[in-house]
Amino acid sequence: ANTPVWTSLMLGYDMTPLGSDGKLRTTSPEAIEAAALYKRLMTKAAPPGVTGFNWAEAQSAFLQGKIGMWFDGVGFAPPMENPEKSRVVGKVGYGVMPKGPKAHAAGTFGDGIGVTSASAKKEAAYLFCQWAVSPAMGARLLQAGAGVPFRKSVLEDPKVREGVTMPPSWLDAVVGSGNISRLALPVIIPVTGFRDIYGVALTNRIAGADPADELKKATEQFQPVLDRSEQG
Repeated sequence: ANTPVWTSLMLGYDMTPLGSDGKLRTTSPEAIEAAALYKRLMTKAAPPGVTGFNWAEAQSAFLQGKIGMWFDGVGFAPPMENPEKSRVVGKVGYGVMPKGPKAHAAGTFGDGIGVTSASAKKEAAYLFCQWAVSPAMGARLLQAGAGVPFRKSVLEDPKVREGVTMPPSWLDAVVGSGNISRLALPVIIPVTGFRDIYGVALTNRIAGADPADELKKATEQFQPVLDRSEQG
């Protein structure tokens, strides 16, 4: 879970972990500074034990009112407004990622669906894809607070907005983030390995290791994995 936070901070330096040429930028000065910033936040402003947190632990701590700020995607917000799960109902504000030193960007993630070449029912699968990405389903996604539809027409539809169950500040954060969205993880096959390898490096940094050294070692470890996966 460390890695997407680091790459999101990196976007504020107008830097992505992978360039358009397919080369890793994870040892760039911007990547190192983003890692150093993350280390400062985790050691100077975070609660004890946070180094071992994953998404679930971070959400639980916020739900219980034990921490004052939580950085996550908007789709994880509905439990905050559920009185059966949350102790902070009505006390939560939602905001857009702050501007970084060089750029203002909100890290973006998404789901992808498609029809496989091996499918025996390609037409049915294609029709399902059309249904899943339809304006009606986008409206349901937004109104439930489960995520952000990629159709701008859905976001701007007054009738859809009237049905949103989350607070107005949540919707404002959704729209504002959409206007500055950039992918927070590289589009590569071994993206899970990317998260794992750099996640370990980030944990080591938080524990006191040098950010530049850890990034160098992680990049040397991951580069062969990336090279093998993207061949052909």
